[in-house]
Amino acid sequence: YYIYITEHDNLLSRNLLTARSYASQIDAFINRYNSIAETLSFSQMNYNARSRKEVLNYLEQIAYKDKYILGSWVIYEPNAFDNKDKKYRNQPGNDELGRFLPYWNRL
Repeated sequence: YYIYITEHDNLLSRNLLTARSYASQIDAFINRYNSIAETLSFSQMNYNARSRKEVLNYLEQIAYKDKYILGSWVIYEPNAFDNKDKKYRNQPGNDELGRFLPYWNRL
């Protein structure tokens, strides 16, 4: 009985250590990609892109730099990017009103 209890306690301790190790790895993974998303958001708020194509190229670079990032996107308020939404109606990376909402993916 003593051996059973001891082994049971050892097993629980090892499992707890393993679970904590995995949780730590997952936490680091999530924090890394959360930081990337926050950086993308901040960069777009403070970035004066010259063209919509420039933003598409930027999103492409983000998606290709890391194998775990399958896609990247930003969504602008109507006419917030360059005040030319009417010109871009139904174009790739824009909606039916021309609002700029580009999405890039590796799939």
